[in-house]
Amino acid sequence: MQPTQLRIALSLLALAACLNPALGRAEDAAQGARQFEQSCAMCHSLVPGKTKFGPSLNAMIGRPAGGSPGYSYSYALRSSGLTWTPDKLSAFLEDPRKLVPGTRMSFGGIADVEQRANLIAFLAQPR
Repeated sequence: MQPTQLRIALSLLALAACLNPALGRAEDAAQGARQFEQSCAMCHSLVPGKTKFGPSLNAMIGRPAGGSPGYSYSYALRSSGLTWTPDKLSAFLEDPRKLVPGTRMSFGGIADVEQRANLIAFLAQPR
């Protein structure tokens, strides 16, 4: 890459990081574990197949929404057609009812993009 091309590429990356604060920083799974305990553990388990008030969140990245066996999901979530990618999960965690109107999840959301990214990094870890 030529020096001019490198400067342009770095400028574009810097611009993208300004437009999307989640770019350019590493997620912190340890912080995500704490976020899970604060926001999720009361209703969700990480043990495969173990449901609480909500379904197990074990191995959820890549899984269809409403697709964990042994849990009775709302029609809205089952019929949403979503697959839990990090982006879709972030949108859901920000405002569950906005992404899936009619969901039964009574969680108000996590506004902070960094907290959501950390939580998703934690949930994405193999168990």
